Amino acid sequence: MEPVDDLHVLRDQLDQKNTFLIVLWRENNPEIDRYLARMQRLVRQYPPLQSFSVCLDTHPTAAARFGAFQPPAVVIYANGKMVLNVSETYDSAPIRAKLDSIYGA
Repeated sequence: MEPVDDLHVLRDQLDQKNTFLIVLWRENNPEIDRYLARMQRLVRQYPPLQSFSVCLDTHPTAAARFGAFQPPAVVIYANGKMVLNVSETYDSAPIRAKLDSIYGA
C-alpha cells in the first residue's frame, strides 16, 4: 500500500476512473499496525489493484471525503465509482468478496 502524502493522488485516481482501494486509519489505534499488515497481504493477492493508506490524523478532511467516520475504514473504487465502504471492521471477508467480484475470482 502506498502511503498518501497528498490527497491529490486520490483525486487523480478518481479522475482517471481507476480501480483502487484506500485504507483510512488513525494513529491512536493499538491494532493498526497489524491491521495495515493484514490489508497489505490482502491487496497483494490482487496484483492489478492499486492501494493507498491515509492517516486521518495527517489528512483530517479525508474522513468526510471518503466517509471514514469510524476508522479503520476501507473504501474501494471501481472505474472511478465507490463500490464498497466499510468502517470500524477488522473482518476482511466483505473486502475480499468485493475484490473477487471486481476481478472475477
